[in-house]
Amino acid sequence: MSNLECTYCGLPCPGSAGTDDRGAAYCCYGCRLAARVMADGGGPPGSLTRTRTLLGVAIFLSMNVMVVGWMTYGQEVYGGTTHGLSAATVALFRYLAMFFTAPVLVILGWPIAQTGWEALKRGTITTELLIALGAAAAFVFSYIAVMRDAGAPYFDTVCMILVLVTVGKYLEASARVRTTEALHALEKLLPETVTVEDAAGARTSVALRDVTAGARVCIAPGSRVPVDGTVHAGASAVDEQIITGESAPVEKCPGDRVFAGALNGDGALVITATAVGDATVLHGVIDLLTAARRSKGRYEKLADRLAAIFVPVVLAIALTAGGWAWWRFGVEAAIMRFLAVLLISCPCALGLATPMAVWVALGHAARRGILFRNADALEQLARLRVWAFDKTGTLTTGAATVIDFACAPPEARAALLASAAGLARDSTHQLSRAIVRYAADAGIAPQGFSAVQSTPGRGLAADGVFLGNTAYLGSTGWSPPEPLAAVLERHVAAGQPLTCVTAPAGAGVFAFAEDLRPTARATVDALRHQGRSVTVLTGDHAARGRQLAADLDVAVEAELLPADKLAWVHQHRTGGLAMVGDGVNDAPALAAADVGIAMGCGADVTRETADLTLTGDDPYDLLAAIELSRRTVSIIRQNLFWAFGYNVVGIGLAAAGLLSPVYAALAMVASSLIVVNNSLRLRSEKVTK
Repeated sequence: MSNLECTYCGLPCPGSAGTDDRGAAYCCYGCRLAARVMADGGGPPGSLTRTRTLLGVAIFLSMNVMVVGWMTYGQEVYGGTTHGLSAATVALFRYLAMFFTAPVLVILGWPIAQTGWEALKRGTITTELLIALGAAAAFVFSYIAVMRDAGAPYFDTVCMILVLVTVGKYLEASARVRTTEALHALEKLLPETVTVEDAAGARTSVALRDVTAGARVCIAPGSRVPVDGTVHAGASAVDEQIITGESAPVEKCPGDRVFAGALNGDGALVITATAVGDATVLHGVIDLLTAARRSKGRYEKLADRLAAIFVPVVLAIALTAGGWAWWRFGVEAAIMRFLAVLLISCPCALGLATPMAVWVALGHAARRGILFRNADALEQLARLRVWAFDKTGTLTTGAATVIDFACAPPEARAALLASAAGLARDSTHQLSRAIVRYAADAGIAPQGFSAVQSTPGRGLAADGVFLGNTAYLGSTGWSPPEPLAAVLERHVAAGQPLTCVTAPAGAGVFAFAEDLRPTARATVDALRHQGRSVTVLTGDHAARGRQLAADLDVAVEAELLPADKLAWVHQHRTGGLAMVGDGVNDAPALAAADVGIAMGCGADVTRETADLTLTGDDPYDLLAAIELSRRTVSIIRQNLFWAFGYNVVGIGLAAAGLLSPVYAALAMVASSLIVVNNSLRLRSEKVTK
């Protein structure tokens, strides 16, 4: 692999890449084209830039060639007549097609040929060279047919190849560059300025880049943590989902560790910075993501591998056949045989075999809310045997639900629920919201309080009623009675979050759990039924991981940081691995997997990193994606079998002089139509889950 990075998309360039006269390097022709379009886009709104104008002209001329080109076939096929048109009219159509095609060949064909030639000079034969040779051969033959007024020209074939290749490469490059944009957005998550506190307690505002390890940084409620550090003063609930992937806020008190990028809750914190800038965990996530994206280039495209052998072999056969015909029959026969071999081997069917099936499948999938980023993901998905899932937001909804409420005495249940809901009603804490919903579902109206006192990270109190964690209630002198002590012990052992309420009427304990998505169990069961290994990777506590393993009957790896998830993916990807997630912390693992899959409810950077995105939040849609992948691969194999068989037989007939250039070109068109029609079957097939 080359050490060069693409100037446009930032991904690694292949070994055949080099820099141009401006020092820019491009990983493919599509990035080169997209860079030119973007560079020309700096004019005033509404202006027609040079590159965009040329592309528009080429497409417009190609449309005209397609319109008039069909009129030129009949003269050869029907023995000199074309749908009742006069010879002069037919000749006019032929010349118009030729004149329209020449600019298209220059505008679209020359950059492709240039890319192939530059790679050839570095010792690599690419599909760009094959496409350029095929298009040039078709144009030369068609030009000769028009000049001699004998034979059918196929200028529409030239235009079809060049337009499809150009548009496809441009769209692929445009999609690829969005990954880099998502990374930049993640880097901008942290504030540019922060407030620091000196030993005397004086506070000043400084640039984040000037903060050093050991500095005391003040974090206001609702703001992002700018550095890694430990809490020096204050208490708050901190949302660390960007790092751990877990949606439940974590209570932070003096001595606890916090990470850059985490979102502070409703309490003020002062933290002592332990890592800043590139040394933070958040920046480590970015570095892991970048490295994982670069490693995706380990597979070469099938067509490029074949082109390294196919192109020189075809050229050798064409030259040999032409030379032998020259020796036996003269120059004209040599030219015709040489062109026949090149035309029959033109990569129309071979070039369309994979992309045509993929394009149809991508459109079909998109209508179902299944968005593939590239063809590789679509082709690989069905064969992957190892599947890894993130937990929160993927198999669970990410929202907390009260699963148990125990109280003592039992007859105080309604009063305690009313008191707890009254205290929690105005709180934004996730567990407080769950309590309010639970009371509402039970038909209990919240109790009104004159003033509620909030202790960030610990609990709420008003009029002798307390709601919070066990440490908070313990600080008030409360200890759980025997019935509740047993309940607390049971839920603590299960790793479930707890909130206690005390009031003059009695005391109660709320236990919480995340809601499983309705189809989570069915998805896991279906994947296992297909012979796939399924594992859940989560940053949650081990006890909660054991509970999830029991609920889904699936293997669970708990207490994993982003680097741990990435290491697990690298360790288990030998059999082909898919990773499904929704959080920023999942992004490195998604990028390193053979196919990374993001839920539509996930973070932007996760969706931009993933090879496949489900626009909804139903994991059962994965089964539809797998089935579509399987059917698409089947169609691709059929197309490739036909394309290779056609080339082998056709080249042999052309080299032997048994196939004229006209019928070689007709066979080329027929082969393309067969591939197209076979691919279109995907559009009408019903994909079931």
